[in-house]
Amino acid sequence: PGCLQGLPMDPSRDLERLAPKFVECIEESHAKVVVAALEALNECIKLCAYAFDSHMERIMPCLFMRLQDQKDAVRNLSSDVLHEVSVHYSADILLAGLIRALEANKQPKSKMSILEYSTASMGRSSTAGIPTASSMHLKQWLSRVTSLLVDKNGDLRKRASEALEAVYCDVDAHTVVAFAHHSTGAEGMALKRLLASLQEQQQQQQ
Repeated sequence: PGCLQGLPMDPSRDLERLAPKFVECIEESHAKVVVAALEALNECIKLCAYAFDSHMERIMPCLFMRLQDQKDAVRNLSSDVLHEVSVHYSADILLAGLIRALEANKQPKSKMSILEYSTASMGRSSTAGIPTASSMHLKQWLSRVTSLLVDKNGDLRKRASEALEAVYCDVDAHTVVAFAHHSTGAEGMALKRLLASLQEQQQQQQ
């Protein structure tokens, strides 16, 4: 796009300074401002993704919020940007943003979209890959998602189960088992039941 043609060869510093402005504009009440911000952010991530490494924690919650917007253009652009995020960033960066997004988005529908995104975006065969060994973000993610196993919304409980199953099967089974071992209360029991079911299925397939 013409607005990007005048940027220097390494525009990362300039783009990094713009990150808070992107967040501000995506949270704007005026749809035209939101659309323009999402379009620009999409192009900037393609151009120089690493400039926003440290800002994904603030940007991703806004994107998931806009996935529930009333306007098709905003929803579609938010989805496009989230796709670029999954392509250009590591699992550790995604997890940091997903944790913040779960905390910030209170509606069950938003939480479900976050869980679905995590399942689709992380894993051994995905571009984002898997988190680094002993990732604190992964343990925090397990804690947030496990708490949803006892949510009053049945659909949200199901999505949480699917997200935890994805981590167990395709990310880091050892970390999930260790986390479950130290989990207590109703959510801890729910996680242990889920793992027992998954392990039984694995044994039957052998």
